[in-house]
Order: sequence, then structure tokens, then C-alpha cells
Amino acid sequence: MGYERTATRFTVNLSGTFAGEQLAGQGTITTLSMGGCSIDSTITLTIHSTVGLHIRIPDSPHPLEIEHAIVRWACGNLFGLEFERLSQSETDRLHHVLHNLEHGPLAAMPHPDAP
Repeated sequence: MGYERTATRFTVNLSGTFAGEQLAGQGTITTLSMGGCSIDSTITLTIHSTVGLHIRIPDSPHPLEIEHAIVRWACGNLFGLEFERLSQSETDRLHHVLHNLEHGPLAAMPHPDAP
């Protein structure tokens, strides 16, 4: 049985750093949801490896901290993480970021050709 996504994913372009037992690296977060993210990086991670992750959030002095994430898939320079453990305060911050992506000012702006 395969892995099923249950959370809405948003396309993003955020900087992130990750570290596991054997390696550390950085990359670009390309999608983000309450359940996980995808990262484009020159560092190759193997499926089922675990890392901690810091995601730079625009207009925030502190990165979003995911305590524990597991690699669910990998393809070339791209890999997908499932968030397994983050604090309640970081869960709240992530929810706020995703809410802003969904309902932010750009989402509320009418199309210029709209009547």
C-alpha cells in the first residue's frame, strides 16, 4: 500500500536546511503542506532516512523548526519529507504560513480583467 497525501500542498520557493545522523545540507523547499514538503537539493537522501529541518519563513527572524521528518520518496535532486514531529508552537506557525498562502493578499485580489 502506497503513501497517501491528506493535506493540501502549496508551491513555494523557500530556503531550508536539514541535518541527520550522517549528513547535513541545504536546499529549496518547492512544496509545503501540514504533512510535509519537497526539497530540491544537491545532497542525496535515501528513502526512510530521518532529518531535522529548518525552513526560512519570509518576514520571520526565526526559521520554522521541524524536529523530525522522514524521507518518503527521492528522485534525482528532489526528495519528499513527511513531518513526523514538531512542537505545538511550530505546528501553529506552519498552519499560519499555509493559511497565508491560501488566503493571503494575492489570493484575495481580483483578476484585472474581472468585471
